[in-house]
Amino acid sequence: LYVYGARRVALYGAGELTQSLGGRLARTFGKFIVQAIVDDRSRRGQRLWGLPIVTPSELVSLNPRFDWVVFSSEEKDAKWQDHRKLFEKVGMRVAESVDDFKSA
Repeated sequence: LYVYGARRVALYGAGELTQSLGGRLARTFGKFIVQAIVDDRSRRGQRLWGLPIVTPSELVSLNPRFDWVVFSSEEKDAKWQDHRKLFEKVGMRVAESVDDFKSA
């Protein structure tokens, strides 16, 4: 992905799965920069590993735009599908899991 210009990555989910990735993220993504965590409104404005937690609509309004959103949650619900469509509509690529992103 780095050779294709992917630089800015957001993780979708600030729950246990994302938190458990901790140090693994730094080793896994190498040259990719995880710059935001996307979650629901209840965690908006908080931080995880120093990264801002933003809502999906806030993520799409950030500039410069994020290249990728990586799903990092135990649960996929109807909201995820709606958010995925929102991300794709503005040109962000979406990976269904951290493992999918690593192999893309």
